[in-house]
Amino acid sequence: MRDELIRLDTDGIMRALGLEAVAEAAEGLRITIPARIRRTGLAVRFVLETGQHAAAGPVAQKLVVAIAKAKGWWKRLQAEPTMTATDLARAEGLAPNHVDRLLRLAFLSPAGVIAILNATAPSEINLERLKDVELIARR
Repeated sequence: MRDELIRLDTDGIMRALGLEAVAEAAEGLRITIPARIRRTGLAVRFVLETGQHAAAGPVAQKLVVAIAKAKGWWKRLQAEPTMTATDLARAEGLAPNHVDRLLRLAFLSPAGVIAILNATAPSEINLERLKDVELIARR
């Protein structure tokens, strides 16, 4: 883990708060947080050692939509027992492998879905990683 440094102007903070400058504060304030900066999708976030976001970020809308779509497709396949995933793909105007990859999202654990909805899922969880069969198989 690499230390990232954010410098705070302690004199400026003291003035903004209407406080007198203190000699001890002149050397600065150091706060250490066991976290790293990580790109997750289009966002850049602080991620704690546990893999959790240091602050809850926005809900991954694309992932939520994909999960809802997958659950809807699964219900449709259950309601129409003769329909195959290939038939579903044809009906949706999509490639069969795309439908296959997204259908897996219908089987995420409830706890995982709740973490995604609450934006508290580990930073590695995103739509592309969940659709990647080889990556899931390696874990």
